[in-house]
Amino acid sequence: MELLAKDAGMTLDAYKKSVGVLDAAGIADVFSQLNIAKSTTASAVTRNDKIPFAYNYVDKNTKITHMDDEQGEHGSHVAGIAAANKYIANADGTFSNALETAKVQGVAPDAQLVVMKVFGYGGGAYDSDYMAAIEDAIVLGCDSINLSLGSSDPGFTRATDIQKRFDALSDKGAIISISAGNSGDWAEELPKRLPLWQRRFVPDQRLARNVFRLAGGCLR
Repeated sequence: MELLAKDAGMTLDAYKKSVGVLDAAGIADVFSQLNIAKSTTASAVTRNDKIPFAYNYVDKNTKITHMDDEQGEHGSHVAGIAAANKYIANADGTFSNALETAKVQGVAPDAQLVVMKVFGYGGGAYDSDYMAAIEDAIVLGCDSINLSLGSSDPGFTRATDIQKRFDALSDKGAIISISAGNSGDWAEELPKRLPLWQRRFVPDQRLARNVFRLAGGCLR
């Protein structure tokens, strides 16, 4: 982060203040309001300037890697595309430009990553876990929320039980994106695949408001 401040022609403290960096003090200030407050401590979920917060909501611990997972790591993949660092560390403690060295950097390399793992080692997620994570993201003041959720039988795109969470995030200026729908068909798409005589039995639904639906149909 020191190099980012230098690029901006600012002191480190001034840079952090200008971009609204989430730090240990900020997490501690709101920790009692988080859903995980009774399961861990503020110091345990605080990592570093790039990843100020990390928690595994499904296993109730701070293990967020995919080392023992049997399924994919779509969330981490998206996080890298979005916010991979502008500079990478060398063995001698210096830093090199990521584009020149690794030929890649994130779209927003200055962004911080609040990591909230909601999938267990065998895959699958509970709505109670990702709802809790969404609520905590609101409390932490996240600007953009990505949910890497998908299912071969995802149901309807309208999720009334979490609509208020989406609305709360939108009211705070947050951008919400969900990868749901790229591994199966939404229920709304079902009528298009049914015989004409069956289509009238499928109820009409609306999309959830304030949400970008990515890859919203079955890929073929």
